[in-house]
Amino acid sequence: KPFQDQIVQEIQTLKPTIYNYVINQKSEQPNLTLPQLKRSIYRSVRLFVQDYLGSEYKSGIENEFVKYYCFFETSKEFYNIQNDINNYDTNVSMGLHFHLFISSSYPQLSLTNYTHYLYQELTSFPCKKTCINDFGFRTYNTLPLDFILYHTKQYKEYPKDMIFKNL
Repeated sequence: KPFQDQIVQEIQTLKPTIYNYVINQKSEQPNLTLPQLKRSIYRSVRLFVQDYLGSEYKSGIENEFVKYYCFFETSKEFYNIQNDINNYDTNVSMGLHFHLFISSSYPQLSLTNYTHYLYQELTSFPCKKTCINDFGFRTYNTLPLDFILYHTKQYKEYPKDMIFKNL
């Protein structure tokens, strides 16, 4: 699909090494909303670069130092019931989670240290401190095309709300 080609081109602009964070939330607890997740990613990147640069930090400079592309997805069950009105089940969890692909062209900026900032922001909401179920990352030098396309499987067209990026 044309929007998938656009996504592939955008993601391939990320520089090696690419960190792929996968964050899942617990279904039995109040979850972070899409705006809260986006805010957490944005703030974690800003605070990470701000701490690195110290007094040399200027508003917005984090977009020069760190690039990211984030896919938000729902659980397979939630996705399926959205497309089948006859089998609607109110007990199915939305299962909102995300895949964050992040890189920096500044080798002195250790994205391994960024992990702490992201986790700190995701657990900073008072009533939702324990909503994170899985938190992990892997590193890649390049992302295979199939791997990128896999993360667009839920989308029928370009999903503006379900993608968050600063490319």
